[in-house]
Formats: sequence, C-alpha cells, structure tokens
Amino acid sequence: MAGKDYLSEAKEEAAGVIRQIQEETKHYAESEIAYFKSGLNKETQAYYQSELNDLKRKTQSAIASAKLATKRELLAKRSAKTKQLFEELTQKLLDFCASPDYPAYCKKKLLEIGDEDPQAVFYVKKRDLDLFKELLQQNNWKQTVKAAAIEIGGFIYHSDKAGLEIDATLDGALNKERQWFVEHCAFLLEEAL
Repeated sequence: MAGKDYLSEAKEEAAGVIRQIQEETKHYAESEIAYFKSGLNKETQAYYQSELNDLKRKTQSAIASAKLATKRELLAKRSAKTKQLFEELTQKLLDFCASPDYPAYCKKKLLEIGDEDPQAVFYVKKRDLDLFKELLQQNNWKQTVKAAAIEIGGFIYHSDKAGLEIDATLDGALNKERQWFVEHCAFLLEEAL
C-alpha cells in the first residue's frame, strides 16, 4: 500500500503544483491584460484628446471665417446703401437746380458774399453762366463769371485781392456731408458671448 500512497501523494502534489501554476498563470495573464488595457486606455484618451483639439481648432477657424465673411458682407451692404443714399441726394440737388427756387438760392448766397472785389471771379456750372451774369447785373456787380467743372450747382468765389476763395457749390456741400457721414457713421458688430 505504500506504493499507492506515494502515487496518491505524488498525484496530490502534482495537482497542487498544477493548481499553483494555473493560479500564477491566471494572475500573470490578468496582470498583463490589465497592463495592456491601461496602456490602450491611455493611448485611446490621447487619441481622443488630439481629435478633440483638432475639432476645436477647425471649429474656431470656421467661426472666424464666418465672422469675417459676415463683416465683409455687411460692409458691402453699408457701402452700397451709402452710395445709393448719396446718388439719391445728388439727384435731389440736381432737381433743385432745375427748379424755380434755384435762382433765389443763388442770389441769397451771392448777397452773403457781398460786392467787395470787382476783380473777383465767380466760377459756375456752364449751364448757370447766364443765370449768374443776370444776378450780378441785377445787383450792379462787376465781377467776371466763368465756367468751371461744377457738376451740381452753386459757385466758387475767387478774389486775388483778398486772397480768398469761397466754395458755395452744392457739390462741395455734398462732399462735406459725405465725408462727415463716412467719419461719423458708426458701424458696430457685437460679438455674442
């Protein structure tokens, strides 16, 4: 029976060693799997973070491009509206110059300057030459009237004696208004927070 005991003992001992090896193998496999899972999770998180950063950059770039496009579009609309406004004003001034009120307006402006220098020159629109000659004659003024590149109406008074030039043209008044408008017309874009 002693032989059977040894065999049984050997089997039990072998079974114990096998169990121990299986436990160690299981523990080692679990440890390795956990290590690789941890590394894989870190790589996955780094990849996700990189992709998220790329998406943020692309989104910010798209937002900036959209804002720039919107600003350009609004500036173009503002420019078109401004142009339209001043074209309409120019037409109204031209209509005024063709109206019966225009000679009275010119006479009033002439009287504001006065008859200080008989050698002075009034520069007017070619179409207004006869009107201004008549207005000067009505007041017994002796100044010369010459045609100039005035598109809308009014006159430029030039006196060498006084070293004076007065722009009383509607063109000049319109240009001053246009300049003031461009300098003072606020165009603000507020960004949403």
